[in-house]
Amino acid sequence: MNLRNTRLVFRREICDQWRDRRTLFTIVVMPLVLYPLMGMAMLQTAQFLRHDPPRVLWINDNSDAAALAVIRDVSTGQSDSPNEFIIVPADQADPAITERFRNVADIDDHEHDKRELEQTMKASGFDLIIRTLPAFHPVIAANNEPAQTPNIENTFALPLNIQLFANSASDQSAMAATKMTRAIDRWKGATLRQRLTELNVNPESLVSIKLQTTDVAATSTRKAAMWAKILPFIVLVWALTGAFYPAIDLCAGEKERGTLETLLCSPARRSEIVTGKLLTVITFSMATAVLNLLSMTATGLFVMGRLTSAAGGLPFDVGVPPLTAIPWLIVGLVPISALFSCLALALASFARSSREGQYYLIPLLMSLLPLMMLSMLPSAQLDLGTSLIPVTGMLLLLRNLMLGEYGVSIQYAGPVLAITLVCCWLSARWAVYQFNNESVLFRSGEQFGIAVWLRHLVRDRGLLPTVGEAALCGVLILVIKFFVGLSAEMAVTFGGFAKQVIISQVATIALPAILMALFLTRGPMESLKLSWPRFSFVPACILMAILLNPGFMLIGQVVMYLYPASAGLESVQTIVSQILTDAPGPLAIIAVIAIVPAICEEVAFRGFILSGFQSIRGRWTAILASALLFGIAHGILQQSIMAALVGIVLGIISVQTRSLLPCIAYHATHNALPVLLSMFPNQAVDGSWLSLFLHSDPTGNVGYTMFASLVMPVAGLVLLVWLWRFAETKQGENEPVMFGNAVTA
Repeated sequence: MNLRNTRLVFRREICDQWRDRRTLFTIVVMPLVLYPLMGMAMLQTAQFLRHDPPRVLWINDNSDAAALAVIRDVSTGQSDSPNEFIIVPADQADPAITERFRNVADIDDHEHDKRELEQTMKASGFDLIIRTLPAFHPVIAANNEPAQTPNIENTFALPLNIQLFANSASDQSAMAATKMTRAIDRWKGATLRQRLTELNVNPESLVSIKLQTTDVAATSTRKAAMWAKILPFIVLVWALTGAFYPAIDLCAGEKERGTLETLLCSPARRSEIVTGKLLTVITFSMATAVLNLLSMTATGLFVMGRLTSAAGGLPFDVGVPPLTAIPWLIVGLVPISALFSCLALALASFARSSREGQYYLIPLLMSLLPLMMLSMLPSAQLDLGTSLIPVTGMLLLLRNLMLGEYGVSIQYAGPVLAITLVCCWLSARWAVYQFNNESVLFRSGEQFGIAVWLRHLVRDRGLLPTVGEAALCGVLILVIKFFVGLSAEMAVTFGGFAKQVIISQVATIALPAILMALFLTRGPMESLKLSWPRFSFVPACILMAILLNPGFMLIGQVVMYLYPASAGLESVQTIVSQILTDAPGPLAIIAVIAIVPAICEEVAFRGFILSGFQSIRGRWTAILASALLFGIAHGILQQSIMAALVGIVLGIISVQTRSLLPCIAYHATHNALPVLLSMFPNQAVDGSWLSLFLHSDPTGNVGYTMFASLVMPVAGLVLLVWLWRFAETKQGENEPVMFGNAVTA
């Protein structure tokens, strides 16, 4: 790569962006004025904020002193909230309203009565209605003798019932009910302690357990913990936004202005052009995020205090962003901005116009948003498992650095940076590929219509599916499988479990691929790769599955260590194990667990989907894309990771053998081996030659030895390499070879 050409492209793009007023306003001006304007608007709005005490209607059907004391104490706010309520006695309200609430019975299951009372409260203007009633429970006197009449002076129990009517659909009413309940609870506690003291009884002696909770976190630490979750998320969103708009202007904008052809005709190579544009996008991405961060911090410093005093206090003390967090955020912005810039540049190069490029921002944001939100969950912690998740690991690392947890941060900084750099490299490769593909870079505009599109699908069908049709099939399978999984109930018998698995596999996985192959291609058999392979391929794949299985079992243990199974997943596994114990025999279990999924999943993922992806330049891209969809289709994280790894091996077999039968043989063998191991008698292992490969633990379970876990996978990989080379060297010159959407001889 010529650095001089890259530097010239970078300077050219920077100058062009500085001349663009829209870009300058979005990247520079708006961050500097947005937060101060928001703070000014909040200050102006706070001047008009006022707190109106809730209006409470008091219906007193208890004339003794207890009811009067409750209402007097609550209405005057003796606890700590003066003028908290406006109490309106019943004699000052509409008698019809009073009588309506006096005649209320149990309305929990009577929606009509509830709606009538709701309308009555709205029409009357009361936020809460409180009714005091006589007690209906017996009263125990201080001398443990039954009292003839309730007497406040010598009883423990209060001869008073209180009934509250609130409208939870109204915020004012709901808050009034909460405040009234707390006020009554405080009054009850204070009254009880007073009466016990009058009876010479120590209130503390009646409580056997005393709970005292002390929050040892300092105020600054609590504020830092809150900002450590919010700030990285906000900064990354702004980094993505700041990368996307310049990328659109540098790609789609140049297409519209007609200057992209001139740049492509220059002596600079495509990779150098992409690098120069990428550095420009990274610069503006980081500038946008940093300017927004500084503006938000300055607004918090100067406005938050004024806003708190003007509004009469905020519901929670948020404070201002800590200044010590800014350096860490800027350091973390470098790899994240590079990743976002690569993704934005690749998507923007695909767009025909600036308007079309803006449509791609929402899908990109929605794809990255779950990874950002994952770090804000209360249970999210930085460990080896989360450090390997793109974007999430970086957010958790920034949060730990902002909280001063440097030991944990240093421990997992390596995996976080490594996975981020790998994602940056893959994204940059994708952007370079987009610029090297003339059909992508200069796509012509076309009018889209449903009728025209359907006629095109039927009339211009290819022998094999296109990339879009393969991706659509994968997405369709995921969506159908998701909704079917939500609606299906867990089976309790093996017969129900078998029926559920077969219907799910056929209806949600195999059937969409078969129907799309029939209606969208001219060669359904070629699209699904339903051809006879060489005879040696099938036994070779069965042997390969046996040899690689110990390695996959070892990888599975590592995955379970990184991402432990939840309690819900363990309960489901226990239920499935109990269901399988009721199976009529091992063949029935293998048929349901191994054979049926192998056939259905291979027809879809290594048949139709992989055939469509093979039109992409490079076999590995097609293999990895189909393996990724295959892993996502399994739903559970641990299974998805393992399925994606197995999908890579299956993709290699499918591409090299050009047949689905070796894939089905490998897949069925791979799924059947754990079932056979669970049923293998441990007596046959001890003292025999099998002890070199198998061992039994104290619980009686049979597993692979360390020798088998290390040696057998090596032999399996040698067999896989042999298959890769054998299929290439032994391919006949006259044998049909699939290439793109055509078959050549």
